[in-house]
Parts: sequence; C-alpha cells; structure tokens
Amino acid sequence: MKRLFTKPQQSVRQPHDKARRMTAALCLAAAVLVLLFFLPAARESLKCLLNRLFSASEAVNTYVYDRFSVAADASPTLALLLLGGLMAVLLLLSFLRRGRLIPFLFALLLAFAEIWLGLTPPPLLNALLFALLMLLALRVRDLRNAGAVLLASAVVFFFISAVFPGVSAAQEERSELARDQLDVLEQRITGTYAEENSTAQSAREENRLHEGADAGSEDDNRNDRGYQHLYEQEQQISRPQRVRYLKIILLALGILALLTLPFVPFLFFNAKRKQSLARRAAFASPDCAEAIRAMFLHLTAYLDACGMGAGNRSFSRWPERLSGHMPADYVQEYRYAASLFSEAAYSTHPMTEEQRTNMEKFLDETERILYDEAGWKQKLRLKYVECLHL
Repeated sequence: MKRLFTKPQQSVRQPHDKARRMTAALCLAAAVLVLLFFLPAARESLKCLLNRLFSASEAVNTYVYDRFSVAADASPTLALLLLGGLMAVLLLLSFLRRGRLIPFLFALLLAFAEIWLGLTPPPLLNALLFALLMLLALRVRDLRNAGAVLLASAVVFFFISAVFPGVSAAQEERSELARDQLDVLEQRITGTYAEENSTAQSAREENRLHEGADAGSEDDNRNDRGYQHLYEQEQQISRPQRVRYLKIILLALGILALLTLPFVPFLFFNAKRKQSLARRAAFASPDCAEAIRAMFLHLTAYLDACGMGAGNRSFSRWPERLSGHMPADYVQEYRYAASLFSEAAYSTHPMTEEQRTNMEKFLDETERILYDEAGWKQKLRLKYVECLHL
C-alpha cells in the first residue's frame, strides 16, 4: 500500500518542480536583459565591453568596427558580472535538472562569437571549456565517465594540434570570404549598402559632336573637320555584387554539423549505458521474477553482441545456434535459464530466491566466458560500445 501511495505523488510533483525551475530561469534571464538594455549604467558598461571586444578583434584581424559612444570613465565590469552571473546560473540550473538545451545553445553561441569576432581564448582553455559544456550536454555525472569524456577530448585536441598545427591559410581565406558576404547581407538588410557603396558622379557624359545642338549657328562648319561618330559597346567592368544565400546557408549548416557531430558518439554511448544501468538496477529488485527477467535479457544481450544470438527466434530455440560456439554444459545450462525466464515472464506464481541465485550464477558464467576470456578489442567493444560490462 505504501508503494502504491507514493508513486502518484512523485508523478504529480515532478512536472511542477520542473516548471518552477524553468520559470525561474526565464525570469532571471529576462531580468538581466532588462538591466543590460534599460539601466543606464549597465547599458553603458555593455557598450564599453563591446568596444573592448572590437578593439581586441581589430588588433589581430583586418576588421574595422563602428564604436559605441561611451563615457571616458566607462568600465565593462558591471556587464561582465551580469552576463557571467546569468551564464553561471543557467548552466547550474541545466546541471541540476539534467537539461541539454542550455549548454548546447551556449556552445553554439560561443562558437559563433569566436568565428564572427576572430577571437579565441588560449587553445587549451578553449578546448576545456567546450569539453565541460559537452559534459553538461551529455548529462554525465559519474566521475569515471566524466574522466573518459575529458580524456577523449584531450586525445582529439592533441591529435589535431600535432597533425594540423598553426593556422590554415585556406581555411582563413574561406572564413574571411564568408564573413565579407555576411557583412554585405547585413548592409543590404539594414539599407546602408547603397549609400556607402554608391559613387558620386564626378563628370557628366557628353557627346563630342552634339548632334542637333546649336544647329543653324554660325559655327556649324566646325563639325565638318574630319570628325566621325564612334560607337562603343557597353562593357561589363566587374560583376555585380550578389549575395550567395545558398553558400551562406550551407556554410552555416556545415558549422552546425561540425559542432554537433563530435557529440553523436557520446550520445549513443550515453543511451546504451542508461539502458544497461536500468537493466542492472533490476538485478536487485525485491521481485525475484523481475530480477530473473532482467538477468536473462542481459546475458542474451551478451550473446547477441558476440554474434551468438538467434535474432527474432524464441529464446528456447537459441541452443541450436549456441551449440556451434559454446560448450555442451553451457548449452544445457542455457536451456534451464530459458525455462526460468519463461516461467518468470508468463506464469503468475512468485519465483524463489534459489531460482534468482541460479540465474545470477549463469550470468556470471556468461560474463566470464565472453568478457574475461576475450581479447582486448572484444573487451573494449563490450564495455564502451555495447555498455554491457560496467
């Protein structure tokens, strides 16, 4: 009765807690934005911070920015405190509620700012920052798994540093071209492109012969001194400036893919690991039937991962395939384990602790044969790809 009473209470309370946290985060973000744009001191500090970023970008790039007019004693400290506090609270909230959207959007915004401004922190610090955001996005809380993710990130970082050191001139040229095109697009949207790029006419076009002009005057005979009409075809000196929207869209999609593809293997690993942990948690269930079902499904996952499974056929027919791979004693024990699973899955009477112990011993025997006696490649696959041995 106690279990039946507590389950509905949890299902009703959790959505309200989640809604309250999301409301608090949105209110906090709105409050910081209101302060930044409507509080005079905060707005002045934000303009000063942007001017500092523009100056730092111009120091290392051939960019020219329009500065904001700020007071001589303006300081970016207030804007840094507001923005840093907002990011810290949002990331902490994302960590507590295990949300993926906030760290992903923050990583995307950070990457776009680095690309647009041409500024990056020191390489090691930048790689560490994106690795921490990846931990939040993957919702990794176990220290071992966090260490594995950081180790993989370090291996990728040092590999790229060793194979592709320095700055790629071709990549920089493509980046500058994309930035110039985005700049032209921005000017066309804001309506400043025509005013800034139109050239004032410095001289008027004039026909030397002036046909019909001054007709009947005294000096008409001046036009008969060997002059003749010359016609020149109009020539295109340069191509008109066009915005290549398709190229911009493809470049944006490429950047998005470059940011998201490294996360895909970790997302796959995290999903497989959660499934395996949920199955292992049922091993200690007070219901012996549930524990027997979970252990049998886990050992069949072992067999299937090692190429010994029989696909969609019933578990009672798997011994036909196991006979060619496993010892006869193991096949006989499997028949008994399959009968225990059928009894736990389809019968209504309770299972005994002795039956649970027998299934657990058979699972240990399966792990010993398929994992402990396997090679290092098979162990890596079972541990980190299939997530069966944790």
